Order: sequence, then structure tokens, then C-alpha cells
Amino acid sequence: LYFIAGLDSLQEVAGWHRPETLLTSYNFIFVVRPGVKALDIDANLPPAAVSRVVDCRGMHSTRVARQIAAEQAAPECRIFLVDLGAPDVAASQIRRLASSGQRIGGLVPACVQEYIVKLHLYGE
Repeated sequence: LYFIAGLDSLQEVAGWHRPETLLTSYNFIFVVRPGVKALDIDANLPPAAVSRVVDCRGMHSTRVARQIAAEQAAPECRIFLVDLGAPDVAASQIRRLASSGQRIGGLVPACVQEYIVKLHLYGE
């Protein structure tokens, strides 16, 4: 199981509930998004999490997949950093559009849009 988030969300890690426990107990994949400036990974992670970082930025997707598969045997959880051409879409943008009744069809898969609408996740 991997938690996937934009690399820019590392700027908010300090505000997470028990960030050190989360980042050392679970596998994370942080994806570089277009237009987001580089940040100092070590300065944004709790000290115990820094040694778990596997920097896959600049690798081809096939090599990234091999690297992640190879790390599955590691006794501790990992934090992978990848830059694989993620779309320029943020969850906050999707929430804002959906809550104001605007279409999000081009930003999320159809099944995700249906789920958001069906459960009224961000309003009517």
C-alpha cells in the first residue's frame, strides 16, 4: 500500500497529525507537479524520515517501477520522490471547482467524478 501525494505537500508535513509516525510507518510516493518549485526535502521531513527517502527523480518510469519493487523487501517503509509527468492538477483545485458546482470531468477519471457527485463530497 502506498500513499501518493504531490511533492509540494511536503511543505505542510509539519502540520500533519503525528507526521513522523506516518512517514516512518507507511510507504509514500511524492510526485513532482508542474510549476511547483523545488524544495529542501531534508528541511521539510522529520529527522527519522529523512533516511527513508529514495530519490527517483530523473529516472525513467520503468526504472522507477523497478526501484520501488526492489525496496519492497526493505524492513522499513520508504518515501519515494518521483517526477513522471504528473498533470498540473491539485486536489485543492478539484475541491474548489466541485464545491462551486463547476465541472471537474477533465481533471479526474469519470468514476471519481461520479463518486464525488453521488456522495456530495464538496457540496451539491
